[in-house]
Amino acid sequence: MCEATSPRANRGERHTWREQLRASYAIWTGDLARGFEHGDGWASICEDLLRQLENRLGGEANTPNLRFRQIKEKLGSLRVYFGGVPEDIRATIDDVLREAEARASLTCEICGQPGALSRSTAWVHVACPAHENAEPPSY
Repeated sequence: MCEATSPRANRGERHTWREQLRASYAIWTGDLARGFEHGDGWASICEDLLRQLENRLGGEANTPNLRFRQIKEKLGSLRVYFGGVPEDIRATIDDVLREAEARASLTCEICGQPGALSRSTAWVHVACPAHENAEPPSY
């Protein structure tokens, strides 16, 4: 059974881009107990992040110990926590993460359109004008 459809997978991810991404990178994302904790607007950023890591590191087979612990939004920033990384590839991962974080800082977390940091009464997030006052998404 693949990790994306196992009982550990977040039920809210079933039949979504989240499930597909977890299935594509089952080894690296197997420890994401809560799944992707951000809005759908950052889906392409996470897809590109994992694809770039795959291309630059040679895929999961070359880095079997790499495990993402959390991929989430926090105070309007994309946060990625991971472990199992040998020092010789740490700089490569950090470069790819910086690119993803920079993109997320300019992308509406809800819809994926260009955005900026917004402080509404409910939360701090990156939003386009249409979503500046939106309620936080449930992940």
